[in-house]
Amino acid sequence: MAPHPLVGKAAPSFAIPDSDGNTYEFKPGQGKPIALFFYPESGSYGCTREACQFRDALAEKEIYKRSNVQVVGVSPDSVKKQKEFVEKQKLTVRLVAFSDPSDWV
Repeated sequence: MAPHPLVGKAAPSFAIPDSDGNTYEFKPGQGKPIALFFYPESGSYGCTREACQFRDALAEKEIYKRSNVQVVGVSPDSVKKQKEFVEKQKLTVRLVAFSDPSDWV
């Protein structure tokens, strides 16, 4: 089976709202390392576990502290739902919402 045509290609730049309603600009190759994780729904069991594991790893794991990696979660949820998820779970990772492409900058 041939690899997907996007394998080995640079990620595209984009700008979309985060959970605070601010514009988050993703510019690969600029600044500190970025770990993007994608999840389908804020507040669901699996997605909550995933986001909380990143939150905890950033606080506890030496590799995350040394690398100064920025962790960003991406889901189709609205900014409002993302904000509620961040507050309820006390998340320290940035969440961005691509629920409505017209919100994209």
